[in-house]
Amino acid sequence: MQIIKKFISLIDKFWNTLILRKKHVIKGKRLRIRGKIFIHGDGTITFGDDVNIISTPYINPIGGNSHAYFQADRGGKINIGSRVGMTAPAITAYSSVTLEDDVLLGRSVSIYDTDFHSLDFISRSAKVDTNIKTLPVKLCKGVFIGAHTIILKGVTIGEMSVVGAGSVVTGNVPPGEVWAGNPARFIKKL
Repeated sequence: MQIIKKFISLIDKFWNTLILRKKHVIKGKRLRIRGKIFIHGDGTITFGDDVNIISTPYINPIGGNSHAYFQADRGGKINIGSRVGMTAPAITAYSSVTLEDDVLLGRSVSIYDTDFHSLDFISRSAKVDTNIKTLPVKLCKGVFIGAHTIILKGVTIGEMSVVGAGSVVTGNVPPGEVWAGNPARFIKKL
């Protein structure tokens, strides 16, 4: 069993090296990826120093068999700071998603700076859907996001704030507060 795990780890490392080069990902020192990541789009993705990405259920089985997905499309930018840790996130940027230093994302956190599709039926039904709303997302220094949380377009989460597991964040969270729920609401000051 140990030999099989080592073999899978080597395949994942090879895959990750290829995908990072192919997508021209800018990475800092000591980027650690366990499991296989997936990167889509033609935008810019940057990782700072000491970023830790878990993308396999063998390391952290909470939340099932999901992987890390990064999509920077339509000129979008994903900027990940230093000392950031995440387990199997889904991050999409059509505009920009920024995670500052020391941010932690629990398993299967989804961050979207876009609606993906127009709310207007005629625009959405067209061959090319062009009426798509996008707004930047920013998670400030020291933020901790609980597992299975969804963060939607236009949200800024202030320094050192915490968002409880399973929340849906639709508005800004001030610094130093705990928020949770669907939609996320204020719980207490830290």
